[in-house]
Amino acid sequence: MSEQSVIPEMPLRRRRTLWGDAWRRLIASPTARLGMAIVAIFVLGTVLAHFFWPYDP
Repeated sequence: MSEQSVIPEMPLRRRRTLWGDAWRRLIASPTARLGMAIVAIFVLGTVLAHFFWPYDP
């Protein structure tokens, strides 16, 4: 008879998703962060423009 060998269980590593990998790469890039900040400023300015100007568009 042969003895069964015990294989230690290895912890499962979470797989990287496509979106998670893209997000990590964007955050790591200073140029991408600057671009996201500029886009965020434009979006906030567009959303909040109604409160800054009392005139009808």
